[in-house]
Amino acid sequence: MPAPLLNDIAPPPNSFVLPKQRIVCIQVTKAASSSLRWMIADMAGEDFDRFYRASGAHQSRYMTIHTPREVWQHVPHLPNLSPDELAEISRDNGWFIFTVVRDPWTRLWSAWQSKFLVQHTPYVREYRDQPWFPRVPSTPADVVDDWATFVAAQPWVTHRLLKADQHFQTQFGAARPRGVNYTRIYDLTEMAVLESDIHAHLSRLGLDQELYLPRANENPVPMPAEALDTELAESIRASYEADVAEWGDRWDLEEIRGRCRPISIESVRGVERLVIANQRIGDLSRELKSAEQRVAKLERRPPVAAPTKPQPPRAAEAGVPAGFAELRRKYRWPSRPRYPEVEPAGRPTRGFELVAEAAAALSTAHPVILDIGAELGESTRQCLAIPGSYVVSIDPWKADQTFEPWPVLTEFTGVRNAALDLFQSFHFEHRARLVALRDYSPRGLVRVHKAGLRPDIVYLDGDRRTDAVLRDITVTAALFPRAIICGAGWIWRPKRNVQNYRGVEQPVRAAVSQWASFRDHFVDTRENTWRIDPSRKFNLPDEAGEGATYHADARQSLNRDR
Repeated sequence: MPAPLLNDIAPPPNSFVLPKQRIVCIQVTKAASSSLRWMIADMAGEDFDRFYRASGAHQSRYMTIHTPREVWQHVPHLPNLSPDELAEISRDNGWFIFTVVRDPWTRLWSAWQSKFLVQHTPYVREYRDQPWFPRVPSTPADVVDDWATFVAAQPWVTHRLLKADQHFQTQFGAARPRGVNYTRIYDLTEMAVLESDIHAHLSRLGLDQELYLPRANENPVPMPAEALDTELAESIRASYEADVAEWGDRWDLEEIRGRCRPISIESVRGVERLVIANQRIGDLSRELKSAEQRVAKLERRPPVAAPTKPQPPRAAEAGVPAGFAELRRKYRWPSRPRYPEVEPAGRPTRGFELVAEAAAALSTAHPVILDIGAELGESTRQCLAIPGSYVVSIDPWKADQTFEPWPVLTEFTGVRNAALDLFQSFHFEHRARLVALRDYSPRGLVRVHKAGLRPDIVYLDGDRRTDAVLRDITVTAALFPRAIICGAGWIWRPKRNVQNYRGVEQPVRAAVSQWASFRDHFVDTRENTWRIDPSRKFNLPDEAGEGATYHADARQSLNRDR
């Protein structure tokens, strides 16, 4: 007879059930609980935007995973299941049932930091008058002293509210090791083993996939050895005796002390920055709650007659340039960044101030910029840095992109669609004013024109062959005659003997000069950046080189035509 899931206990509410994957996770707070929730949400296909829209005083987007359970649409917890469904769940029936626990010393340190040291808004409201509530530290010693005061007071044992807080309760009470027949109970140090076991379980079901396990709630300061002096360590051990009695053979206090690191002054300053951020989060949370209450009162009033004045069309969003909203709806962003932990990379854009100065001289407060050949987005980030800008980045983002120019990204070579996923991850916070249009130029330019968007600036840095640059400039000028045309590659030289560039040492300079000289337009340059200025006459290049004869001949022809 298969082992039952539960041994004569009520179904624990701190549970997450994935029926398709035949997985049950019993959550223990401060033991990778945020990361595991994101993993479960991702496996279940939850809409991450539902979490991001949470109105609580969450300290980051990652923390919105702790919104109330009704936000979850595809992951029931055990109390939701019928008796028949519960009876079918067993490790002997191919279910993977697990939880994760953590040594009580670092777990308490983590809880104290995330709730009290950085002054999380709900905890400030409830506990700021307590004598053990920490100050905003100025030195590493301040952190250790306030921690010692907290441990000595043991408010998680004595305070009527805090002793009911799951972040400070025993893990024995949350995991219920006597009441749940687990496949395995993992220690936090065994996360790699847990990942491997989940993959093996999913493979047996033919459902293996990449696991999304972000580092979602890291401590701002490391635990120093002084935080675990003998008296403090023994006080914590005694307070969490139930955990030590159950899993103490997994935890070596001397080994934990050996992993401790001193607190730097920079990490102390980081605490101050987090406190300031949490204060602002608290301000906004209170304002939002007040607004929600006012809305609720208005909704209880008798309905007001519908206005007779015609309403503006949906596309005319306040402050959004015409056509941009349509592109944003057509080229949607994913619900979450795929690689949030990867630092942005890209090619340098020297001389971009030339573009920024042109944008500053425009009469509009919201310049629209097309970034052609965005690649990993170094130029996109420069465009987004222009105040009030809306940006459309156009690039093919090849499915089989290689990453040799960026050694830190070589692990993504061969990963399908990694280029686009990385671009979107690097710019996820700017998605309200950025469209990632996956196409080649000039077809991408045509798509923008069909959407009704009329850019103020077009920045060209795609195919750098002379004929390709001439093509992109010509199409841009035809579709968007009022746009400032600029780009990169003015001083760029291809590697020797590259087939596409053979015989041309500076292909971008040759193309821009040819196009501008024929039309008698000025070419302004700064380092590797160029900009065409139709208001001034063409300036012949001072240096000799490829294209110099062409420029002179074109200039003479232009004068004869006049």
